Amino acid sequence: MYSSKLALHLQDLIIASLKLFDMKLLAKEFYDALFEMAPLVKPMFKNDRNVQEEHFSTIVISALENIKHVEILRPTLLALGAKHYEYGVKENHFPIVKSALMLALQTQLKNKQSDLFEQAWSEYFDEISAVMIEGLRSKQE
Repeated sequence: MYSSKLALHLQDLIIASLKLFDMKLLAKEFYDALFEMAPLVKPMFKNDRNVQEEHFSTIVISALENIKHVEILRPTLLALGAKHYEYGVKENHFPIVKSALMLALQTQLKNKQSDLFEQAWSEYFDEISAVMIEGLRSKQE
């Protein structure tokens, strides 16, 4: 059984932070940051921007709601990684995505977050990304 490596106090911090965000605005700020940091990835996104932002919000909410039971997310994350392979995503895109997410989170909180908050989100992103990368690699083989 797959379980989260994220410390319980960090899981609780992430859960508590959910109420701090306007998810629709977070999605917008994420894609704004991503396309500014890495304009060459923009053509990978074929969907309407609003649809893409809705997908992002759905995934983030699901990841947050299941943080205490990440084994539920594993099949979805593997499939999502495999699907991203079809979009042309490479492993080296994940750090850029992480940077865009962290910037969007900082923008939402207007720099009121703590180092522990950033550590929690950073570690959870790494955990989720590792599973998605497994899915991505499965399509390369």
